[in-house]
Amino acid sequence: MTAPFIFVGTHRIKEGQLDAYLEYFREFAEFVKESEPRLIVFEGYVNEAGTRMTIVQVHPDAESMDFHMQTIGRHIGESYDRFLDGTERIDVYGVPRGGVVEMIKQLATADAPLNLSVRPVAGFTRSATPVGAS
Repeated sequence: MTAPFIFVGTHRIKEGQLDAYLEYFREFAEFVKESEPRLIVFEGYVNEAGTRMTIVQVHPDAESMDFHMQTIGRHIGESYDRFLDGTERIDVYGVPRGGVVEMIKQLATADAPLNLSVRPVAGFTRSATPVGAS
């Protein structure tokens, strides 16, 4: 069985752009939802100060992440041009395929480390939790 591919990226929001970025991200999330039916989780979280957005993605496999990066290319550029002031940290869990690492490295800088954890050890993935389960 193929292990999931997980991406967690934290990005700095430009001063005064929080509300506009949140509106943009909500529309972007809908685009991703409609365009990428294999993507399991795509969630954005803002810190209390409203200065950082962390995006968590869980893909069923590395091919899904590769497709995601190809699909959202222009949106990444637009986000940085209009709303983001850089990337703070990127964490990748899973074995990347194709040019995914190179695409992700474009987001990373000297002050934004790229942490690759590519050796799955053990675990499981559930697609849904039964009602009443805890």
